[in-house]
Amino acid sequence: MGTAPSAPDTGLLRRMRLARDTMDRDWAEPLDVAAVAAVAGYSRYHFVRLFRGVYGETPGAYLARRRIERAQDLLRNANLTVTEICMLVGFTSLGTFCTRFKEQVGMTPTEFRARPHRRRLRDPRLLRAAVGRRLPRGRSRHRRNNREGRPATALLGWRKHLVRRGINMINKLGLATIWVLDQDSAKRFFTEKLGLEVRDDMTLGEGGMRWLTLGAEEQPDLSLTLMVPGPPSMDPESAAQMRALIAKGVLGAGAFTTDDCQGDYEAMSAKGVEFVQKPEKRPYGIEAVFRDDSGCWYSLTQPSEKLDETVPWNDCAS
Repeated sequence: MGTAPSAPDTGLLRRMRLARDTMDRDWAEPLDVAAVAAVAGYSRYHFVRLFRGVYGETPGAYLARRRIERAQDLLRNANLTVTEICMLVGFTSLGTFCTRFKEQVGMTPTEFRARPHRRRLRDPRLLRAAVGRRLPRGRSRHRRNNREGRPATALLGWRKHLVRRGINMINKLGLATIWVLDQDSAKRFFTEKLGLEVRDDMTLGEGGMRWLTLGAEEQPDLSLTLMVPGPPSMDPESAAQMRALIAKGVLGAGAFTTDDCQGDYEAMSAKGVEFVQKPEKRPYGIEAVFRDDSGCWYSLTQPSEKLDETVPWNDCAS
């Protein structure tokens, strides 16, 4: 018989996540490994060993990688010297910066800047915004379906045909699952700090699973169910793996939209919500990134009316 999987140390994983979030958020500050270790509450040596065990690389290597990623964005888009960029992303030595950059990217910062950089829509939201724009005049009004080569109007007609025959097609999402470590704690977080309302909170059958759903008042047709990894949906081994992923902070659970990203950021921060990224301008609007009390991250986005391709793209911190 196989042995039962050991439960992940979620407290340890949470401390490692807080340390990683500090590097993601404050990469431009004069951080060193000792300062980040203090955030996690460990000695430098012990912290390095634990961080490598959780994320597969040392905290020093992780921080350098994040800084180099930011430097790449600045080299693509900013009219700054290599030395200025070196200092802006948190390096104190130009030689160290150039060495680390070449190790990670395969070329020097100067060589990287000299290459032609074509803007890539790396985020699905940007891709949707670009594809959804009106076609220039003079082209066919029928946008083609890539797979079938048929006009969009033909697909709409086929949909109506199916509905008339009683074959209904999916037209909206009604329920989405958010995996949490503790339902009571998550319920307090989403209601007291995010302002969602409880839709259902019941036990399904005698001794059955707890069914807990919430939603936004202005969106009554979509509910979020808060689920703890475990039976009947997961076997013990899978549940242990899922709990570890949640606690490590690697899972993104979705995006919330707002009319005032800066205002909501300030209000939520005052309530104790942990933000990984402060509000920043993106091609698709203004975005901040926060975590729930279990560790999953979310985008808080104030969308713009149209894609602004003049805004430089910076990778999200998460």
